[in-house]
Amino acid sequence: MLWISSQSFAQNARSSLVTTDLASSLNQSRSDRSNGRDANKKTLYYTPWNRSFFLRYKGRRLMFRRHFQAGEFSSREDVSISCFGRSPQILRELLDECYTEYTKLVQGKTCLYEHQDGSWIRSVVSKIRRTSTVILDEGRKRELLEDIRDFLDPASQKWYSDRDTPYRRGYLLYGPPGTGKSSLSSAIAGHFSLNIYILSLSTINEASLKSLFDKLPSRCIILLEDIDAVSSNRDADENARQIVTGSPSQQSKSASGKVSLSALLNVIDGVGSQEGRILIMTTNHITRLDEALI
Repeated sequence: MLWISSQSFAQNARSSLVTTDLASSLNQSRSDRSNGRDANKKTLYYTPWNRSFFLRYKGRRLMFRRHFQAGEFSSREDVSISCFGRSPQILRELLDECYTEYTKLVQGKTCLYEHQDGSWIRSVVSKIRRTSTVILDEGRKRELLEDIRDFLDPASQKWYSDRDTPYRRGYLLYGPPGTGKSSLSSAIAGHFSLNIYILSLSTINEASLKSLFDKLPSRCIILLEDIDAVSSNRDADENARQIVTGSPSQQSKSASGKVSLSALLNVIDGVGSQEGRILIMTTNHITRLDEALI
C-alpha cells in the first residue's frame, strides 16, 4: 500500500482513503528535515478506495482492486493486483520491489504487532529504545542481554540441534505495574533488531492462541502479557464439566473463556511449538502462577 500511494493513479483516484501512517511518515520526516520543513507534522498519504484501477509497471498493464466490506462485528478488506497474460513474473517483480522498499523504510526500527481477528497486524513502527533507558540493575541487565545474544548465535542453534534439544528461550518478568516490564521487552527487541509480537491472554481463547503462535515468524520476540490470566488445570476441568452439563448458551460462553494452563504449555513448549523465537512473559502477580508454568 505504501508503494501504491506513491503512484500517480493513486493521487488522481476519484475515491481515496487518506491516512497518517507512522511507517510512511518516518521516511517523509527525513526528507522534511533536509528541506527545512516541519518534521513533526504527520504525512497524509492517499490510496485508491473501494474500486478497481489500472496502472502501468515496467511497461505492463496491471489491475489493482481494493474492496472494503463492513460487518456487524468486524470488517474485512480485500486487496489484489492482477496482470494480463499467462506469466505472473511481473507481479513477483512488483512485490519484490515493494518488499525491498519497505524493508529500507523500517531498517533500524522496531515493528510492533498486535493480534486482531486471529491475525497479526502491524500497529506501530518506532525508533529503537536503548537498553540504557530502562531502569534495572546493570549487572542483571548485562547478564540478560548476554544470555539472549548467546541464544541467537548460529553456533548455539547447532548446539541445540546436535543434542536434540528444543531451540527455545523463555523469560518471566514480574513486578508491580509501571516498573518497566514492557519497556524492557521493547528495548530487548530493538537491541537485537527483532520484531515484537504482543499477545494478551485475557482477550483470546485456546483456538486463537494456537493459531496466532503458528503464524509467528522464526525469529522474533513474543510478549505474553497478563500471564496470570491463564486458568489452572482445576479451572479447565470445571469449564469442561460446564460444557457437558450446561445449557447451549453456557456451553458457548465456556468454550470461549480463559486459556487453560495445559493449552498454554502446549503452544510454548509442546511437540509442535515453534523454535527460534524468544518468549517473554509478564505478570504483576507471580504468586498466582502455577509452578509448572514457571
